[in-house]
Amino acid sequence: MSISLPRNAALGGALAVVAALALSACGAAPDNASTAADGKSAATATSAKEFGGLDKLVEAAKKEGTLHAMALPRDWANYGALIDGFEKKYGIKVEVENPDGSSQDEINAVTSRKGQDRAPDVLDLGSSFAISAAQQGLLAPYKVEAFADIPEGQKDAQARWFNDYGGYISIGCDAKRVKECPKTFADLLKPQYKGQVALNGNPTKSGSAFGGVYAAALANGGSFDDIQPGLDFFAKLKKNGNYTPVESTPATVEKGETPISIDWDYLNAGYAEEFKSRGVDWQVSVPSDGQFSQFYSQAINKDAPHPAAARLWQEYLYSTEGQNLWLKGYARPALMTAMEKAGTLDKTAAAKLPRSPAPPPSRPRSSRTRPRRSSARAGRRPSPDDDHPHPGRHGARRCAQAAAPWRRRLARRRPVARFHRARLRAARPGHAGRRLHRQGPGHGGDFVQRRQPDRLAPGRVPHGPARQRQAVRRLRRARRPPRAAARPGRGDLPFPRPA
Repeated sequence: MSISLPRNAALGGALAVVAALALSACGAAPDNASTAADGKSAATATSAKEFGGLDKLVEAAKKEGTLHAMALPRDWANYGALIDGFEKKYGIKVEVENPDGSSQDEINAVTSRKGQDRAPDVLDLGSSFAISAAQQGLLAPYKVEAFADIPEGQKDAQARWFNDYGGYISIGCDAKRVKECPKTFADLLKPQYKGQVALNGNPTKSGSAFGGVYAAALANGGSFDDIQPGLDFFAKLKKNGNYTPVESTPATVEKGETPISIDWDYLNAGYAEEFKSRGVDWQVSVPSDGQFSQFYSQAINKDAPHPAAARLWQEYLYSTEGQNLWLKGYARPALMTAMEKAGTLDKTAAAKLPRSPAPPPSRPRSSRTRPRRSSARAGRRPSPDDDHPHPGRHGARRCAQAAAPWRRRLARRRPVARFHRARLRAARPGHAGRRLHRQGPGHGGDFVQRRQPDRLAPGRVPHGPARQRQAVRRLRRARRPPRAAARPGRGDLPFPRPA
């Protein structure tokens, strides 16, 4: 995607500049602790095996003693438990600067503090930020031991970044302050939610807010190439007074300032557990009319001041322990499918994940209007008509024969192209009791149906582009068969759907 997806609302530009200037005097990091006894450097190691094994990596990381990170809130996807678990297991201090920062803050620190001890060792970035940072040459290639289990398309071919955890856009609601909680984006437009609907930040700076706009676009006929319906939706939401500019945070949720919040499902689900003891009944639902999901990505700073600790941190995150800790924070880890197959997934935590609406069931073959012919029973060679819903004389071959000459004529008769297309659709073959007949040369040899006077017939062809368009609309309204219910836009769903 061409639009960057930072994790959370960024701090003011002035504050970021002041922070960078304040830390510019920090000294450079020592690198002797990052070298193994055999002379191998952790800064250039592309895997634990290349460095001499995981035990040597642990030894080198303990000598460094510190891991520096940014923008890792303790209440975000259970990062607090991950940090505590890493410190307890390896005795390495994790320093988190600016926990409420954004992905752009991390990138700025990497570029402005190059060669300094206060530069971030590891990065947790929005997908587009990870791709951009890799293109700028800011990331170090490194393959964790579980790299092969990360699904294709969720990792860089050179291992400069790989997805870590993700979730769906959801609607959180304080059931004690809202009489009937909304379940879909369409519900949010109801007048009863005036001044109650909020996003987690500014969509131009916040990944969760941007995801909310994209989900709204999918719910209103948009696509990944067309986000405009989502912008129009929030413009309408603001016009009717339902949208509030207050950014949704745990504090605003608890105070009742944002009783309805559009955010990632793992954050909303975390609020539900956190506020239960405080008397807040926070309900979470993934909207069925606009399902959008996204992963965040892990990466290592190419000039990390603590390269061994940075690589050990990645190994811990992609271990069974680390992945299950993310799962306990209601986030879907990248190795969820592989762990489920291996039997190492925390099933209790997986069962607590917010449910996403299942896709509509497919039409069973037994409900077809006519059974398919069996070429084996007929004692003949297979025909393309065998797999057509309406086999035989009006089957697939007949459809193709009817359409081919019409397409050739259409290229020469563009002014009435849509009109003739509608006539051909109206004369659709393959229905019981209907036959195709070719009209005379004066009508271009088009196919029409006989014995149906309400259809367009010779002598009833409307003249003029306006009347032809009117006839096309009339045909489409009156004679086209009802379409099956369209499957609601779900966004790109790389996550395994919960059972």
